[in-house]
Amino acid sequence: MKAGQKRKKEKTAKTEKPAPKSEENAELTLQPFHIVGVGASAGGVEALREFLKGVPADSGMAFVLILHLSPGQKSMLSDLLAQCTTMDVHLAEEGMMVEPDQVYVIPPNADLHIGGGRLSLAEPLMTRGFRQPIDHFFRSLAEDQGENAIGVILSGTGSDGTLGVKAIKAQGGLVVVQDEESARYPGMPHSAIETGMADLILPLEEIPKRLVEYADRSILIRKRQRPREIQQEISDVLPQIFQVIRGQSGHDFSNYKINTVVRRIARRMAVNGLESPADYLRMLKENPGEIKALFQDLLISVTQFFRDPEAFEVLEEKVIALLVRDHEGEEPLKVWIPGCATGEEAYSVAILFQEKLNEYGRQNLKVQIFATDLDEVSIDFARQGRFPENITADISSERLGSYFRKVDNVYQVIAPVREMIIFSPHNLTRNPPFSRLDLICCRNLLIYLDAEMQKKILPLFHYALKPEGFLFLGTSETVGALGSLFDTLDKKWKIYRRRESAQPVAIDFPLKPAAHIFPKEKVGHPIPPLETQVAALAERALLSRYSPPSVVINEKFEAVHFSTRTSRYLEPPVGEPTMNILKMAREDLRPALRAAVRKALTRKEVNIYQDLRVKVNGETDTINLVVEPYPSQGLALVIFEPVLPSSGSAPSAEIPPTSMRREDQEGIIRQLEEDLRITSEQLQATIEELETSNEELKSSNEELMSMNEELQSTNEE
Repeated sequence: MKAGQKRKKEKTAKTEKPAPKSEENAELTLQPFHIVGVGASAGGVEALREFLKGVPADSGMAFVLILHLSPGQKSMLSDLLAQCTTMDVHLAEEGMMVEPDQVYVIPPNADLHIGGGRLSLAEPLMTRGFRQPIDHFFRSLAEDQGENAIGVILSGTGSDGTLGVKAIKAQGGLVVVQDEESARYPGMPHSAIETGMADLILPLEEIPKRLVEYADRSILIRKRQRPREIQQEISDVLPQIFQVIRGQSGHDFSNYKINTVVRRIARRMAVNGLESPADYLRMLKENPGEIKALFQDLLISVTQFFRDPEAFEVLEEKVIALLVRDHEGEEPLKVWIPGCATGEEAYSVAILFQEKLNEYGRQNLKVQIFATDLDEVSIDFARQGRFPENITADISSERLGSYFRKVDNVYQVIAPVREMIIFSPHNLTRNPPFSRLDLICCRNLLIYLDAEMQKKILPLFHYALKPEGFLFLGTSETVGALGSLFDTLDKKWKIYRRRESAQPVAIDFPLKPAAHIFPKEKVGHPIPPLETQVAALAERALLSRYSPPSVVINEKFEAVHFSTRTSRYLEPPVGEPTMNILKMAREDLRPALRAAVRKALTRKEVNIYQDLRVKVNGETDTINLVVEPYPSQGLALVIFEPVLPSSGSAPSAEIPPTSMRREDQEGIIRQLEEDLRITSEQLQATIEELETSNEELKSSNEELMSMNEELQSTNEE
């Protein structure tokens, strides 16, 4: 007992007056190292004890432990935890420098902050009730340490830490969460996992080991980064990595800033315990789950309610107040928020509009906010309008009471605000932009894109805005060399107003990454042997002479490829040129062709109409019409198969009906029955088309319509 007390006194003394460091130790301290913020509440003391028992004393990491402590009682937590580790355990003090292989514990009745590697204490904003000390520290840790920050969420109730792990992930740090089954109280782990930001979800006993592995791997990668070897190795495989992502998600990241992409890939390599970019590329090809994880990492953006409050105050007074007060006509005010992530910024803007509508008594003025993002998971979250309790750190109590309702420990956005916003997936570089907009809020998206792509997006924004419309960018973004397109309304908070250009602004759309970023290797195409060429020529000759005429069409009935000899059944129509096969087909063919193509494309099955009579240049041909769909490619093959005449063919029109032979009469009856069947199926196809059109008209009246419909309707306006 006396030995333990002596050890505690030694530790206390060391905390109060750190020993001077030698130059060698000071140099080591200057080297980057990981700072691990560990958050816990109910059941947290037991979890922290088990956690520290698994951490080696020489891990090279520092640990800052944040718990929900009673503000009115002295804490013995640092003494309890000191018994579980050979590392020094300190009660955090003002100005204390964080060092590797040390443990720091938050004191009671204080919020802990880190800046410049030093801890600072602040009196909590709320001494009683709902507090967020974990979020408070995690956010400062993310801002101060960036990629060296690690956030760990252990057992606890509530949602503290949820906003903090988002901030850490946004800065390229690591997020680790105790799995819900091993947590005594799973509330905090569950809330953190629901964000989709967790890199690792592990049982408590496995977390220390994986943290050490991650730190060691990061150090190895950093050592190779100094001569830029690892960056070069990653850059060499980037085109292939982008191709793999594009193949699964359909999105191209080659226009992102290369340094940002390289850092995110290096982080994923460390998470997966890989040193070689080639090994990581192999893992991507074999593991679709890792493609999704990298995709989410590349999309991460910092978002919260009223981020940079002063910026939103300026936006409210200089832009939104002006729009609401001076707007005339019945057309709604239109706002576009590209890169909306999980929707906090979109709801912030909607709240500002609602406040001004109430202030100016213009509740009948309609406001449409189009909030878009690449990530459909984030869009789905944003649509729900449900946010954790700890948004109280970003929203005033007045706004919480006016625009949110507390439901099951979450805050639900009220209907009038929610109904202003249409959330939809949208690719800024590929999908059509909105048009005739009053305001575009694009904050902290351009900073992730290279300079060439920024120069293409800003003219697109200029086109999308109304004359004198407004553009709101992030604090680190600017219109740069394209200042001639915009007037500066607020230089500090990057608010601009559209300026009319003397000359038409050239818009390169769809936006494509610069070709020089990743020059493609020239691949020679070997010349086939002479025997192969001769065989190919022979096959083409036989197909052109003996195969039936055919046409390949797409889902819009447009011809994309013709074989030989199709002119007997298809001819260009009079007037405007078209590739629509129904307009080019002979009149006798159109009913059967419409029904056959419609059935083939909707039912995905081969359709055949036999013995069709087609008048061609005064003659009558008998053909079989075959339509074979290719659903995977959205195409169909239409074949006009001639039927050879037989001795029992139908007689010519000059023979009186009374002299017809029985077999001739049966042939005509079959033809009439076939014509009736074709007419019936054509009618059915028309009815189905009408029903489909009616369903589309109904769905267009719903609030959440698909992005393509939204963009198309906006462009038509």
